[in-house]
Amino acid sequence: MLMTGCVFGLVAACTPAPVSVYHRATLDELARGSLDCPEGGLEVRDITPENFRYAWDPDAKRYEVRACGRVERFLCYDRAEDDDPRAECRSLDRPHSGEEVHLGPWQVR
Repeated sequence: MLMTGCVFGLVAACTPAPVSVYHRATLDELARGSLDCPEGGLEVRDITPENFRYAWDPDAKRYEVRACGRVERFLCYDRAEDDDPRAECRSLDRPHSGEEVHLGPWQVR
């Protein structure tokens, strides 16, 4: 997770960035491509159901993104096995090759 407000040498002075900031680093780029909206503004809304949990990540979130007259929903979570500090985000509306599509509480292959 990203850290903000850190004073180097003082671990107690670091506060974690909000999960949405961590997710947005990946989500914004993915949404712009998916919604074919390279320049327009993004309206991002957290649509995570109460008590939602995705696999190993208790901070996983669902987002609805509106841009250029289009809407798409995404799931963002931490990469469990990757050292890359970016979140992973996937469309909830579009199937991925060989992957699950998340429709509400159901997962469809």
